[in-house]
Amino acid sequence: MVYSAVKYKKFDSQRRFGVELETGNTLTKAKVRNVIKAISDHSSYVTKYQLSGESESWHVKDDATCGPLGRNGPKGVEIASFVARGIADLQHIGEVAQELYRAGCRVNDNCGLHVHAEAKDLSLYNVGVILAHWIKIEPVLAMSLPLSRNANVYCRRMLDKRPDGGWQRINMEMDWKPTDLYHSLKPTNLSYYENDDRRVNLNLVNYTRAMVYETNHRKTLELRWPEGTL
Repeated sequence: MVYSAVKYKKFDSQRRFGVELETGNTLTKAKVRNVIKAISDHSSYVTKYQLSGESESWHVKDDATCGPLGRNGPKGVEIASFVARGIADLQHIGEVAQELYRAGCRVNDNCGLHVHAEAKDLSLYNVGVILAHWIKIEPVLAMSLPLSRNANVYCRRMLDKRPDGGWQRINMEMDWKPTDLYHSLKPTNLSYYENDDRRVNLNLVNYTRAMVYETNHRKTLELRWPEGTL
């Protein structure tokens, strides 16, 4: 058997993205903001929990789900990045995360790492192809994640979603066309808050809402599966 050499693709994508760092309550929101202000040229602001817009600023806010006791205890702190693009921004977000760790910020088993990738140029067919690849590799990806993410109601598997909005393994034996697969897995609830359709490992709510209302506002795919990290 002949093995070809491993090839690495240079990260030269200019697709815009945003990162959400969920953390515990070891640092207050004000202290988190002070750390960010000391290292980043991007402005920052603090609020209670609310959606982050397409902004050039860091957004530091409450999160009731990622405190050390989850919803049963004190709130955690979520740090949403500015709208980023390219390897330099990715490295800068990593530098800020590292500085937050040095300052005493910590994650716990209730924390996740969320990434929004801009999808303004993606058709239903394109997203259907992404879903086809995703559900094929999902069982393997699950092996790399801790139980806190695999058995988590905030990032359930796409494979377990069914067209009526319930949760039951999709039929992998069918010969799915990309657009049909998208329509089978797309969210039916497009609300911003307390929406179970958002609580999957590959969240399509923002994308589907944008398609329904024919807008590019917040037209993203959100990866919600990784565990919290700094």
